[in-house]
Amino acid sequence: MAYVSRGGSGSREWRLQMREKKVVEDIQPTFDVIAEKTVIVTNEEQHVIWEGYGLRLYIPPDSLPEGCSQFKLSVKVGLSGEFQLPENGVLVSAVYSFSHDPIEDLHQPITLEMEHCAAASALSNLSVVRAKKNSNGFNYVPGGDFSSVKGYAVIKLHSFCCFSTLMLPHSSNEIEYSANIYYTEMLYCHFNFEFFIIQNLSALAMRVKDQISNRVKGNYKRGPFSNFKFQEDEVSLEIQESCGNGWNMMELTPLEVFKRDVDRYGAHMELCTCQVKVWCENEEVPKELFQKVIIKGAKQCNFLTVTSPTQCLTKPALPPSTPSSKIRLRPRSVDSTVFFNVKPKLADLSNELGDLTWNDIQSLAVQLEIDFNELLKIEGQTDQPTNRMHRALNIWLEKDPNASWEKVINALDRVKGKDVLIQTLKEKYLPQSPGLQAGDQ
Repeated sequence: MAYVSRGGSGSREWRLQMREKKVVEDIQPTFDVIAEKTVIVTNEEQHVIWEGYGLRLYIPPDSLPEGCSQFKLSVKVGLSGEFQLPENGVLVSAVYSFSHDPIEDLHQPITLEMEHCAAASALSNLSVVRAKKNSNGFNYVPGGDFSSVKGYAVIKLHSFCCFSTLMLPHSSNEIEYSANIYYTEMLYCHFNFEFFIIQNLSALAMRVKDQISNRVKGNYKRGPFSNFKFQEDEVSLEIQESCGNGWNMMELTPLEVFKRDVDRYGAHMELCTCQVKVWCENEEVPKELFQKVIIKGAKQCNFLTVTSPTQCLTKPALPPSTPSSKIRLRPRSVDSTVFFNVKPKLADLSNELGDLTWNDIQSLAVQLEIDFNELLKIEGQTDQPTNRMHRALNIWLEKDPNASWEKVINALDRVKGKDVLIQTLKEKYLPQSPGLQAGDQ
């Protein structure tokens, strides 16, 4: 506890602390926690950014009350709970619950920013809400700002409790959703893909990723995704059983998702998902799959392209046999082995890939194993395709110690219609190796 009373049990400081502590505990509603974070708040200026769960805090300098040098602030993120909302409204952000060491009110307000999924046309229908004492009910909080930071509700706080963002009233055109595909059970010549519809929130996307990872024990891969709005009260997938190149699709669950079920996900924790099995009849030499999956009932997102994961095209190697003699190969020059692993420069990448669309960059990023939450973050930061590409490639270069032009070319090979670019990059950055020379054992 950072704020320490020096008096006895009857002192004013002690009574103040107990009263503050009771308030902090009483106002916490009951909900399922999906993530927790602890922040040590000091009198220094602090920026707390938790993009994966749509939360930002700005703590100005000299905010703490007299006699308090620091305190511990705990943040819990939730999506599900039997919340009682004003006038049948709907929550359009995660629920953020704060608890902390008992302190007096702050000298300066802390700025709270909560990601929301409301469309730009519906900002006038938004309100910040906070939990009532001893209940799961929420009340309106004045002072919410929904236009200064794109996609975020902003409010200044002198004290903490439990907050969220409410929309009232709402319709199909006022909430933004996200259509997502995950590849699972990826084996040679067959895989499954799962189609998810969620409200366009980072916390929900993280929840989907965690649930898939736990269910399939890590054997999954993030596929294409796109933001959209419901045009009708449901969306459905239209698949072709025969896709060409010997590939086939078969639905494993009904291919319909209802908007009312997506909006109730926070209360019932049931993911709205469609599952499809994909397999190739030509197991000797399977060819790549590029198949559009039509999404009916969605605005701004008419289809997503399903591709065959790399491991589904590579035949498992036979156990190696023991050779009667070993031949050691050595490079003719040291430079020939180093060249292929040289790390690309960001300026060169931006120059060579400058004509790619954002959809192309997203597909390339998926193949380069860039975290999809990073791409969602980039989308919210800038609308300029060049800036988006620059930031995505910079993330890859920083996080992949083995980044190389060879990886870029292999990833582009999975993006349809880039044969000319691939050939140009091969000629420019992957010249033919001088070769290997047999040596003595």
